[in-house]
Parts: sequence; C-alpha cells; structure tokens
Amino acid sequence: MLSGLRIVLVSAFLISPCFAQTGTVTFYSYGASVKTEKAGTMPTVRPFTGWLFDGQQRLARAQDGHFVTFHLAAGQHSFSAALDSDKPGKEPVVVTVRDGQHSCFHLYSKVELNDALLYVGLAGKVEPVRCGDAAEGVGKSKPLEAKRIDPAVLAEVDASAMPARGDPKRP
Repeated sequence: MLSGLRIVLVSAFLISPCFAQTGTVTFYSYGASVKTEKAGTMPTVRPFTGWLFDGQQRLARAQDGHFVTFHLAAGQHSFSAALDSDKPGKEPVVVTVRDGQHSCFHLYSKVELNDALLYVGLAGKVEPVRCGDAAEGVGKSKPLEAKRIDPAVLAEVDASAMPARGDPKRP
C-alpha cells in the first residue's frame, strides 16, 4: 500500500502542470477630436466604434476614446474590425501572439470612396503599433466597460493594462 502511494506522489511530482501560454494584446481607438468636428471637412480616418473580432469570435464592441486589453493564447490570431456584429471585418490582420509579450493595435474607421471620390461607406481597420506609441496616443482614454465585451471572452480581459509610455516593445 505504501509503495502505491509513493508511485502516485512521484508521478504527481514528475508531471508538471500545463500552464496556458498567453500574450497581452491591447486594442484602442482615439476619441473624436473637437478640431475634426469643427473642420467641416470629412476626414478619411475616424475614431472607431464597432465590433472587434478574433477570427470568427467577437471580442468586444469597441468605442472611441477607450481601450481594452486581453490575455490571449499564444499563437496565430486574425484580428479584424467591423461596423456590423454579424461577421468579421473584410481585412483581418494576422499576427502571432507571443507568450509573455505585449502587442498593441489601433482601431479606426476609414472612409471608403469610389473612383469619382464619392462617399461609399466606412470600413473598420486594425493596425499594429508600437505599444509606446499607443500609450502616448491614447492619452486620457478609459478602459472599455465590461458590458461591451463578449461574455465568451470576458475572463480574458485585463481592464487596467495599458502599456507604459515609452515602452519599446513592438507588436
């Protein structure tokens, strides 16, 4: 009986627990500026308010002037931004999330024009940026509210994590 207990204890000691490897990923959208609103011209890039996707999984309903940080499994991810919640954006950004690293992405809306330079619509965009640049650009942005995050990924959210200003890490 004692040797059976020893075997169980040694086996438990030798089998190391499998810890999930994760990377930190921050998404943000600038707030609308008063200068842009007063300019009277239509800017070609606007703050983003819409849905953020990872592949087919909705992550959050992003809002201008806010950021959200996730701890995602290390490996390949396909991030996209869409104005509609039914399907991911048309131009995903495929990146490899690395264990223990912090990556940052700027979300914005791009005005789409046809060949005659007539307004056709808006398209959500995701752009990788240096985390130091993200921290400088976000300024007074706030964490995204929990009610705007898809319940399926709410456990992966870190509501306070924004890279420190001057952080040299690249996405």
